[in-house]
Amino acid sequence: MVIRGGQNIYPAEVEGLLADHPAIGSVAIVGYPDKEMGERCAAYVIPKAGMSFSFKDMVDHLKSKEIAMFKLPEHLEIVAEFPTVGDSGKINKETLKKDIRERLGLA
Repeated sequence: MVIRGGQNIYPAEVEGLLADHPAIGSVAIVGYPDKEMGERCAAYVIPKAGMSFSFKDMVDHLKSKEIAMFKLPEHLEIVAEFPTVGDSGKINKETLKKDIRERLGLA
């Protein structure tokens, strides 16, 4: 769970809504620290082959699903693959959290 300004954001909910987008192959939502809000959300997306996906595409899609505004991810990273935990294939969200902190200069 990500707590943004006292509001709870469940990554699985946002991931499920984004997974419906025709250009998305896979998605992961992670939180990152923010001085003002406590935490904010970042979306990591692997687009389907030959497709592109932008921040505007993400926001428009989520708004069309009538998601609460505070649940909108505030950062988007397009990646080719996700780090996984061992051989399980499960996404290593701790590695993604570290990555977003480094990318945003918060490490």
